[in-house]
Amino acid sequence: MRRHSQPLSRISSGFSGRARARGFSAGKGVIIVAVNRPAPKKSRLPTQEPGWRTLLRREVGTASRLVVLGVGNEERGDDAAGVLGLRLLRKSAPHPMRRNVFYLEGGVAPENVTGKIRAFAPSHVLILDAVLGGRKPGAIFPVKPEKIAEEELTTHRLPLSFLMRYLKESIGCRVLCLGIEPFVLEAGSAVSRPVALAIRTLARECASLLGQRRPSARPQRKKTRAKSDPKKRRRS
Repeated sequence: MRRHSQPLSRISSGFSGRARARGFSAGKGVIIVAVNRPAPKKSRLPTQEPGWRTLLRREVGTASRLVVLGVGNEERGDDAAGVLGLRLLRKSAPHPMRRNVFYLEGGVAPENVTGKIRAFAPSHVLILDAVLGGRKPGAIFPVKPEKIAEEELTTHRLPLSFLMRYLKESIGCRVLCLGIEPFVLEAGSAVSRPVALAIRTLARECASLLGQRRPSARPQRKKTRAKSDPKKRRRS
């Protein structure tokens, strides 16, 4: 075993100033070396997708002609969320905007009302439906068409992805689907409390946005004064 020819005092004096400033020293027969480790890199958080309120303001707030489509089965508890939300919105929405907004109940077969949607020629379509997304009951969230196709999230036979794709391609409109996580789907059951609260929240947000929009101004005709007859003036 080799021995150091230099005393420990010289070895300790060879430490860097940073090591001595941190209190490192050489004891009897022991040499302590300070190692500066690089700082760990900060992990980048995944980018969060915009929430349903942000998407709702972006789509509904800029729509010139809007179709609100409620989808669902009223005989299966929370599956009626889309239809009930549509009815509540129709009652609470401001009257001046109803000429540019078409409220439509699609029920369990929304593909049967595509003709009415095309006749209205909307710029935006908002779909309300109960969607199984693995969230807490009553959660409101935007639904992507590809997720509907892959995981079959909706509670209906025909995936809404087909309907959304058809409306987008045939009409050229923007389509937004907002889902409400159901809790009870048994036949004959009533709507659960969390879903009922979500229906009111969603209807209130939509009605507020519709109230902020302004209808397109109609061109006002200039008032023209009627020309008086000179013969009547002479008689008078």
